[in-house]
Amino acid sequence: MIMRSRLPVVLVLALAVLLVGARPAEAQLRVAVLEIEGTRADGLKRDLDDMVRAIGNKVIKAKVYRKAAKRLRKKKLNAAHVRKVADFLRIDAVMWGNLQPERGKYTFTLRIREGRSGRLVKTLTIKLSDKELSRKVRRKLRSRLIRVFDEVQPIAGGGAAVEAEDEDEEEEEEEVAPPPRRKPKKIKRRKPKKVKPRKPKKVKRRKPKKVLPRKKDKEDEDEDEDEEEEEEEEEEEEEDEDEDDDEDDDEVVDEDEDGDEEDGDSDEDDDSDDEADPLLGRDRTIRGGPIRVFAGFSAVNRRLTFNSAGGLTDEQIPKTYKGGVVPGAFVSGALYPMAFSRKSKSFLNNFGIGFSLDRVLRAEASVFSNDMEVTTTINQMRWGVDLRYRLNFGDSPTSPTVLLAVGYGQQMFELDRDAIMGGAELFEIPDTNYSWVAPRLALRFPFNERAGLFVSAAGLVVLKAGAITAGENYGEARVLGADGDLAIEVRMTDNIVVLFGAHATGLGFDFAGTGDLTDRDGDPDTQDVGGALDLTLTGFATVGFNY
Repeated sequence: MIMRSRLPVVLVLALAVLLVGARPAEAQLRVAVLEIEGTRADGLKRDLDDMVRAIGNKVIKAKVYRKAAKRLRKKKLNAAHVRKVADFLRIDAVMWGNLQPERGKYTFTLRIREGRSGRLVKTLTIKLSDKELSRKVRRKLRSRLIRVFDEVQPIAGGGAAVEAEDEDEEEEEEEVAPPPRRKPKKIKRRKPKKVKPRKPKKVKRRKPKKVLPRKKDKEDEDEDEDEEEEEEEEEEEEEDEDEDDDEDDDEVVDEDEDGDEEDGDSDEDDDSDDEADPLLGRDRTIRGGPIRVFAGFSAVNRRLTFNSAGGLTDEQIPKTYKGGVVPGAFVSGALYPMAFSRKSKSFLNNFGIGFSLDRVLRAEASVFSNDMEVTTTINQMRWGVDLRYRLNFGDSPTSPTVLLAVGYGQQMFELDRDAIMGGAELFEIPDTNYSWVAPRLALRFPFNERAGLFVSAAGLVVLKAGAITAGENYGEARVLGADGDLAIEVRMTDNIVVLFGAHATGLGFDFAGTGDLTDRDGDPDTQDVGGALDLTLTGFATVGFNY
């Protein structure tokens, strides 16, 4: 009877022990916190590391993840690559961010992928007034991360990669840590010497000085103390209000829930968007802004030379035109209509329209008319428009940019012949009015976040050259041309940019010998002028606005 009565109790206790033993403890997640891309912010990276640790998770160093990704050849941060690397390192989650300046402030985008499935668990957009997290943002971001990590399904098991990594970390700690024998000696001997003699001295000397003169009116003392406490509380409240006012501009915005966008697209669509284009108009100052406009001054110099046959006298050789350096006004810019949308991630964001205009403000030339030297004005200008596509490599402001464009342009050089008598004698300086189609390739190489080198080159498919190819001048010709730019771009603020450099345009003529001026010695059977070279050099300095 005794054994039967105790049997139910024993069974209940055994079941309770099994239930307690089967209850899983709160697992510690292994989270890989990668580098902050875009604008450099070391403090922001440390804040994320500390926040992940404070929640109760283990931070896996970025270099450990990058090394494994390189070894596995899975360097992208899409679902498939993250899943492979996470399985190798036994990582439960991967977190990375991008910090970009925007209108004097900063936009920080934080993304978290689950290691087990590779799915995008959360995308957070954080508006910051500085390159660090305010107290208000820390509180909000911490609560968001706690909920996000609760949704993450951990990877079971350790694996060889995890054990090797833990051993490496333990070896580093052992190398850095001081010898264990010296620690207790320093603590035991120094603590009583420093603490014990100083405490009574400070208390004994300060108490009588403050208390003795105030013993007369205890009520007044109590009132003064109450007033001081109230003033301190008011000051603390004002400081808290000021801090809250400063932090009102900082906010954390959820772009998706459970890895899905607000419009209901699945995580697979997010992965395709991540791989579609490396920049997608995120940096609105230089690399991805929808508007770029520059205006300033230029200095223009033109030289026209002819290739003539030997045996001609000095009077028969065509005159070379050597113009001086003349001032001009220079305007250029670009418009990317699809880049105005902040949420759009289409490759169409990087299609745009470019333009440029360089007009000489005042230029004159000296010519001979009726055996007299006469000065006449010159109408000189250059302009062009193009369709372009910019391709940014990497998310960092120090990554290069390639620009592909096809455009149409004109370049004019005309003398005011109506103001001079004997205009027929001015053929030695023929007018030109070029029009061309120009395929162009441009590169931008940043030195740092503030400055970069801009290089551009284009081939000129000349459609017409103007009066110089008329029959009464030098006649029909095959004309080939090229132009190029070399400039330095310096960002003064998030929106103001200074651009200065040089531009060169060269056009070469191969005359067919059908023009009147190609015959210089009176012999129609010989061609005395075979070609010409029209070279224009321009220096410019402009100030631009980027939006």
